[in-house]
This record gives sequence, structure tokens and C-alpha cells, in this order.
Amino acid sequence: MSPKELNSNRLYKNWLLLHSILNVLGVGYTVWQGSILLWLTLNICSFSYFISRMGVFLIDFPAFVGYANWVTCFRLLLLFTLGFLLEVLSNYVLFSLFAFAIALDGLDGFLARKFKHHSDFGARIDMETDAFLVMLLTLHHVLEQTIPQWILLPGLMRFFVGILTYFVEFREGTSKMFRPTIAVIFFASLLLAFVLPNDWTYYLISMAGVLILLSFGLEIIGK
Repeated sequence: MSPKELNSNRLYKNWLLLHSILNVLGVGYTVWQGSILLWLTLNICSFSYFISRMGVFLIDFPAFVGYANWVTCFRLLLLFTLGFLLEVLSNYVLFSLFAFAIALDGLDGFLARKFKHHSDFGARIDMETDAFLVMLLTLHHVLEQTIPQWILLPGLMRFFVGILTYFVEFREGTSKMFRPTIAVIFFASLLLAFVLPNDWTYYLISMAGVLILLSFGLEIIGK
């Protein structure tokens, strides 16, 4: 592994620990206070720091960080904007805009493959943006009392694992082959909570939450 890759991995590992701790504490504070503003602000600061520091490892990419990464950064900016507008937009508008944000996840992957702009930074920022999206939707629905509070646990699993990986080296387990499908189910259930009746939402999200917990459980057990 080159010194550049070592520095990149070290930066990501240290940032992920702090980012995960901030999210766990921020979610707890959000549920206590009933407002996501502090949690959103912490994530803006955390992601801004990560992108500014990791950008130096992508100077050979066109447009500074590559076309695919610009799409991911735009998706992240859109999510931050939606976070501040949750109280003023209707459920149907939120459904449409969050669906658009999820669709952008496929576009950045397409651009990365088309232009061969694969990078550790791209994979990492994409994964952490997905985790932020899940937590944003989960927190909103919990505060609106449309889903049970225990769904916060599967929403937080990425951050619990982020803390654990600082101390324990994980290898990909058998859950890897099922993880994309489970993630899609969880995304869809959180998205549909904007437009489905509460009873349907409860059962759909509960099923998806259990699958997420099983997926992360298998990964941890298989370390």
C-alpha cells in the first residue's frame, strides 16, 4: 500500500470514529429535545471537514474530485437542504425529493463506471451519505410518531459499526451478498412512510428494520 493510500485510510478511520460518535450522541439529543437542527449542523461540519481533507487525494480526477463525486456531493447538499425544510414541505413533496436523492445514488455509480473514476473516497462518501439519508428519514418519522422508536437502532447500526471498526478489523461476511437488497428495502420503507397509511408503514418498516439488524449482526459475528 502506497503512503498516499495509508494516509487516506488513516484519515478516514479517524474521521469515521468522530463522525459516528457525533451521530450517536446527536441522535440521542434529537430524540430528547425533539429537534434535528443540532444533529444536522454537526453533520454539515463533519462532512465538510471530511470532503475538504480527502479532496487532496483526488487531484488527478477531472473537475477536482471527478464527476461521480460531484453528484454524490450534490446529493448530500440536497439532503441537508431537505433536513432544514422537513417542517414546511408536504409529505408528497418530501416523498418526491427524497426519491430523487435516492435515484442520484444510481447516477453517481453509473458515472464512476463510465469514466472509470473509482476511488476509495467515492465509495466512502457514498456509503456515509446513504447512512445520513437513512438516519435523517428515521429521525423525521420517529419525531412525527409515524414509526416506532426502536427503528432508531437499525438506523444507528452504521455508526455503531463505525465506532467498532476503529478498534476491531472487520472482514466482509456472508451478509455482503444480501446487504444491497436489504438496504433497498429499508430505503423504500422509509420513503413510503411519507405516503402510506400508518398501519402499513409500521409493519413494513418493522420488517425492514429487523432485516437491517440481522445483516449487521451477521457482519459483526463473522468478524
